[in-house]
Amino acid sequence: MMRHPDGLRQGDDFRDEDWLHDIAFSFFLEEGLLRYGEFPLRTHLVGGGYPILGHPSDGSLSPASLSFVLLPTEWAVRLNLVLLLWAGTLGMFGLARRTCGLDPPFALLAAGAFAFSGWFPSFMLTGFLVQAFYLVTPAVLYLLLEPGRGLRRAVLAGLLLCLVLFQAGTGLPAIGHFLAVTTFLIGACAGVQSESRWAVIRRLIAALLCIVGVSSIISYHAQLGPLVTALLLIGVGAIVLAARPLRDLVVRWRPALLRLVVAMVVVLSVGAGKWVSVQDLLDRSNYFEDYQPTQQAQEAGAVGWHYQYGTKLEARECFYDSLSGFLGYLHRPLTEETSYRDDAPTDPEYAPLGLTLPVVALALLAMARARFAAWLGVAAIYLAICFGPNLPGDPYRTLVWGLPGFYSINQPYKYFNFFLLLPVALGFGCALHWVASSLGGRRVVLSIGALVLAWPLAQNAPLFETLFRLPATVGEPADSYYQMRRPSQVDPDMPDRFGDLAEIDRSDREHHRHDDTREFFNVPRGIGTIEWYADIYLDEHPWAREFVRRDGSRVPNDKYRGEAWCDGGGCEVVDVEFTQNTVSAQVIARGGSRLIINQNYDEDFVTNIGPTVDQAGLLAVDLPESGSVTVRFDYRPTHILTALWTSLASLLAVLGLLWGKPDWTWLEPTKRADEMAL
Repeated sequence: MMRHPDGLRQGDDFRDEDWLHDIAFSFFLEEGLLRYGEFPLRTHLVGGGYPILGHPSDGSLSPASLSFVLLPTEWAVRLNLVLLLWAGTLGMFGLARRTCGLDPPFALLAAGAFAFSGWFPSFMLTGFLVQAFYLVTPAVLYLLLEPGRGLRRAVLAGLLLCLVLFQAGTGLPAIGHFLAVTTFLIGACAGVQSESRWAVIRRLIAALLCIVGVSSIISYHAQLGPLVTALLLIGVGAIVLAARPLRDLVVRWRPALLRLVVAMVVVLSVGAGKWVSVQDLLDRSNYFEDYQPTQQAQEAGAVGWHYQYGTKLEARECFYDSLSGFLGYLHRPLTEETSYRDDAPTDPEYAPLGLTLPVVALALLAMARARFAAWLGVAAIYLAICFGPNLPGDPYRTLVWGLPGFYSINQPYKYFNFFLLLPVALGFGCALHWVASSLGGRRVVLSIGALVLAWPLAQNAPLFETLFRLPATVGEPADSYYQMRRPSQVDPDMPDRFGDLAEIDRSDREHHRHDDTREFFNVPRGIGTIEWYADIYLDEHPWAREFVRRDGSRVPNDKYRGEAWCDGGGCEVVDVEFTQNTVSAQVIARGGSRLIINQNYDEDFVTNIGPTVDQAGLLAVDLPESGSVTVRFDYRPTHILTALWTSLASLLAVLGLLWGKPDWTWLEPTKRADEMAL
């Protein structure tokens, strides 16, 4: 990353679009604090006024965004990536010691296999920056499993998961699924040193059947109906309680499960401000319309959400489709330069893992041993999920898709293939440890392991140099705030239909945008971007001062009336000022008139002179009869402010728990369940 210290993008417009877009979500806190002296609940800088705190990728509540307040953007991005990679690597070291019983040198090699894999640089090269927060997952899992200080470790795990909630969008449900499945399997296979191979295999199979049974019932709950679903779950529970081997699985899982529950309570309480804001934004948008069954399907009796991967064509770019193809992705990272067809990459962008074949081969050696049974089960489940409809029974539909919170995940394997890294990396360390223990020559084996890791390091590290190859220079701040947009998609290079603000193809916002129409370059300059790349879209009504074509040329908008104007009765707008949460206008009123602000109407605005008015989608207020008046609009969403105060109070309470010395023994594993195997 330091080969080009001033670099911040690679020069591939398709990938840079997502990359710079994700970085820009950390600018709103910086702009709010440094330019306006306020915490951003919304912003006037994108979408004609957008409740930015509710966007899943917005980093205003994330500690990771503080680096953007304190450091230049180029260094803030690098610092966050380094810290997250270290968090993941140290977590892997702890897991290797805890769940595999590896000596420190071999645990370090396992952590190195994780750190040097191609998953991280490949995802960064695609532009999917927020996926970097997945790297806290190994540390969270370690805290859920490590004995001692149960409450404190559970709280710390919850705080780490808050990083995911604050900025990684739909990653939290996937990570939560992994934590539940993995802790269950590790608990099920604990204490295998004193048991036969077949006893371990039987227990692993029983655990996998429990996961498949419960997951499939919940996943098909919409089709089964609430009564049948409840009866089936009660039946499964009765079988588990009646069968001692199955009951024993739950007993073994209980300590980690309770810690996970405590961690999720921390996430929901400390993260209340975030998830309430996200839900508010989703309620305003039509985001879920694409997941509803078609009218024809509903008439045919379809219930629940529409399963968007029901055909081979729909699933083609969302799952691994062959074993040979998967092995190639397992070995290689993302190509540094890709080819395009119809404005889209010819090869899957999110498939590569870049672990290299020697690392995988050694991991397979470990997976053949009974003592690695739990991680073998983890690998099997998530490999099946990543193949999805390309395997009999569609494991993704059966095990995951119908669970609450999962139906809207797009391109599923980009959210689940990370969980294949952990078993492979740990298996690599375990295989080396087993070889050294069986054949001797500890130093020789360690040296061979280090040499093997030189391959993925040499293969994958250059991707970071490519990622930061070119600068991303932001221009000088604008003299005053105004808004711009691109021309209509009907003819992007001709100024026809400039008054139509609703017909642009939203998918085109991800392609071919000139830098002057990207949020990354406009937000720091104080320029508003209409028709922005929002992912979760709201109607955008404001008028742009000018249109920016794909070649960067500009066309003035002859219908633009300014960022504030009067309608009826006559008045004069002397001045108007915008911050993230407020609009202030100095007006000289002459008779009854209405002040119109060139921002989207939002019912959560209040003014100092009367109620706000929805003026064709724009924010407005009726003025007094005559005289000079300063009108101030304040954005005050009471439900979100209440949630933010709840988050603050919860954070203080959580820090108090960490400061004290609580001793909650019910969060500790029993002696039997605590016997972890090599």
